[in-house]
Amino acid sequence: MILQKRKEPLYFLFFFVVITGLGNNSLDAQELQDYNKAYIWRGMQHEWTYNHRINRLGNYVTKKEGGQIVHSSATGLGADSTFYTTHYTYIESPNLVFKEVPITIQVNGKEGSLLTKTEELYIAAEPWIRDKEFYHAFINGFEIQSLSKADQLKLFRFLVKDVVYSKETKELKIRADFNLVTNCRTIECPVFNNKTAYKLTLNVLVLAFDDGGANYVEGYTARNYVWDEAIEVENKSQQAIITGQKEIFPFATVGIKGLGIILDEE
Repeated sequence: MILQKRKEPLYFLFFFVVITGLGNNSLDAQELQDYNKAYIWRGMQHEWTYNHRINRLGNYVTKKEGGQIVHSSATGLGADSTFYTTHYTYIESPNLVFKEVPITIQVNGKEGSLLTKTEELYIAAEPWIRDKEFYHAFINGFEIQSLSKADQLKLFRFLVKDVVYSKETKELKIRADFNLVTNCRTIECPVFNNKTAYKLTLNVLVLAFDDGGANYVEGYTARNYVWDEAIEVENKSQQAIITGQKEIFPFATVGIKGLGIILDEE
């Protein structure tokens, strides 16, 4: 994944999960409903042809209108071309139910400061997603957009927490965290305007199931890129073989719960 072709180190932090299913006792003739099916986002590759501050950047998948992949890329003042690849997995099971929920988080403040924001949503739960034993949430993609001017991102991090279901109110509580640091210091940056404002939209996918329907494992990985003006590193994707649990849960997929990027030089 390449977000900016700059000479500073890049650190990628993924909070990811592995879902395994189905169990043998689930392979019956039960008819699948629309809420038993989902597209799970597994990240993206993005590249501009030259250096940019990030004005707008996004990539997500959705089941709406038969399934869509959406990518957004705005470069600011200069014209440019965008090259991207979206990675996703299609999953369906009578033991799993899914619900797509968008969350919008806006942060305002000064450049150079760590800006943090937590957003909590209470969503009415349809009958088919009520009273499950396990609830989890993944990021099905994101979009970050400048609301005033395209600043240089120094730190950009988001994370969606696991879902809490209330039997009393029949609601799902979903929480997402957003951290941001910008600091525009190159020649094209405004000299006397150090205010910054960004909007983050997360496409959250809620997963729910009962005991025996699936298994959930959480993990973490990080990557570090360092290069200079003369030598740019070759982007080599990390690969891992994801397997289920033999005869109990023969299938598996990966979902992303959070992503963090640190750009610590111009």
